[in-house]
Amino acid sequence: MTLALLLKPEQQWFGLKSAVLLFLLALTLVISLFFAPGGHLSVDEGVYHMMARSFSAGGDLHVWNGYEEFPSPELVLPALRVHEGQLIPSYPYLSTLLAAPFYLLVGYKGLYVLNAFAFLGVVCLTLMLGRTLFRDADLALNAGLILILGTFAWEYSQAAWPHALSMLFATGALYAAVTALQTADPRKSVALAAAAGLVAGFGTGVRLDVIFVLPALLLPLTFVTPWRPRLILATCIATVPGLAVLAATNYVKFGTANPFSYGVSGPGNASVIASYLPILFLGSVVAVALWTATRPSVRTWVASHRLECALGGTLLLVTLALTPTGWQMVSRLANGTYQLLFDFRIRGLEIREMELSRSAGGGMVYFGSLKKALLQSCPYLVVMVLPLAQLLSGRRDTLALGVACLVPATYIGVYAFFAWHGGMVLNLRYFLPIFPFTSLLTAYAWRELTEDLPAAWHRAAIFAGLGTSALYLLFVASRDLPLEQQEGVILSFPMALALVVLALALGSALTRGQGRVRLRGATLSALSVSLIWAAMVAFTYDLPRAYQLRSERAELSNTIAGLIEPDSVIFATSGDWYYGLLSHQRVRIAVPTYDDYRDFQPLARFHLEASRPVYVWLDPVMERAVGRRRLLKPFAKVILFENHLGSLIQLRRRSRAAQPTPAS
Repeated sequence: MTLALLLKPEQQWFGLKSAVLLFLLALTLVISLFFAPGGHLSVDEGVYHMMARSFSAGGDLHVWNGYEEFPSPELVLPALRVHEGQLIPSYPYLSTLLAAPFYLLVGYKGLYVLNAFAFLGVVCLTLMLGRTLFRDADLALNAGLILILGTFAWEYSQAAWPHALSMLFATGALYAAVTALQTADPRKSVALAAAAGLVAGFGTGVRLDVIFVLPALLLPLTFVTPWRPRLILATCIATVPGLAVLAATNYVKFGTANPFSYGVSGPGNASVIASYLPILFLGSVVAVALWTATRPSVRTWVASHRLECALGGTLLLVTLALTPTGWQMVSRLANGTYQLLFDFRIRGLEIREMELSRSAGGGMVYFGSLKKALLQSCPYLVVMVLPLAQLLSGRRDTLALGVACLVPATYIGVYAFFAWHGGMVLNLRYFLPIFPFTSLLTAYAWRELTEDLPAAWHRAAIFAGLGTSALYLLFVASRDLPLEQQEGVILSFPMALALVVLALALGSALTRGQGRVRLRGATLSALSVSLIWAAMVAFTYDLPRAYQLRSERAELSNTIAGLIEPDSVIFATSGDWYYGLLSHQRVRIAVPTYDDYRDFQPLARFHLEASRPVYVWLDPVMERAVGRRRLLKPFAKVILFENHLGSLIQLRRRSRAAQPTPAS
């Protein structure tokens, strides 16, 4: 069954769509509870695990890794900070608080379950937004199906880091704001606006980027006629409690009342407000210009002076771009936008990042697989030019389309300006909050394309989707393609597909008569192909690779846990493979590369003298480093386990008779 078949607009398909959605949501929970691998994909998930363990055990905001016993940089794992002699996680507090009941019930897997429930909430809110904004149940159901099947969002419902939870808060805040805008009762409207601010403020305690939803809450209240100052004020004031709690927890953790702090200071980090000023300036200029142009008195003048307005706007943009500061801002935004939306291969080869390598063609490679820009993951998103054209025309659904566009515009603008791509995952996890809204806009475009379209074109779209599924499964999913061939299939082909969809969509919007019907039908078929392509890449390329890595790390952690003793320390070149030990026993994870192995011997001796077991995971990197420095010479070594990744050895104190003489 293809997405084109599920999205078919006839009324008799309504029951099938509802049934499929309910099945998919139930499947999400079942997989999370019983089949998710339970491993750690990245250091982030390891730190969230540490946070949940510490908070569930004693309500602590700090975490334990043995630093209080022996303050060594080797024990300060990534995303941990040191404050007053304790290890402090850099991430906000609220996801840990919400995960605590689940963690107490099922351990680390509880973080997965929390995200699964959050994802269910996101889908439900997307359906509710579709009904509220567009008054169309069929469109809402289509948006829900696109969100689950046509994006990579579902992968993050089966994960420990709280991306699905942050999506829930961002989407919930906007739903409350939309409801406030459409409610006639003034008191209820103010209460709903306050609820939107409250959800956004506390949502920032899950992930700081939830605050980026704030412009999408406020701008609709500013643009409507008459504008709603009381609702704007209620929304802004209501964000204060959540931000105040976040500031208080940061003061306890880091000694700073900055609610957006990650516990580090200095230029270039995400918590420095000044680094956001250029993008705030650009966004404000655009917002003021649009607000002015949409005022009733100005709109009439603009409609009769379109050429003059276009020339004036172009002149202002050129003037801004020609100034040194303006050129720096515009070029930086353009470069980041191209990287994140179209293709990472223009990203500088000199940029060094953790676990990153580059293919012969310049592709970003993590764990032998290619990371994709947004349109390489979801090439169908270019069809949003149709609702955007409808929005600019101002004929209908102006408010609904404007609201739906605001969240994607804000998140893309901010992340593109900084060219932040989310590290070692195969897709753009930072863009997850935009998917409920891009799904609504895509469903809107689908409705516009299928309206009064002959049945033959619907059948063509279905067969195009089926053909794409068959070809992908035969020639891509079933084969172990070398990286060079993957690059053409996974990176270059979706860009070409997006260009085809864009050209056909623009043609269907600009053409009239019988030719427009044919172009709409062709656009529908191309859209069907690109939706299926996105689903195939998400579920047969991204998801299996993340699942495999989590499974391998969970398996290694479980194996090691059966071999080592509690209250011990293990040295490794990276903590990512060993966070699973947190579920089994009191184990310290030390990474000697953090201080160039300076504390390796002192830390090992400290724990041996305290009668604690000491282990080393000897992978090739560790083996070369300790061999070159002769760091294992003072210890007796016992091999406990070996596999293709390395070997687990236990270090013991040599007997006094076996100790080397001072002369040696």
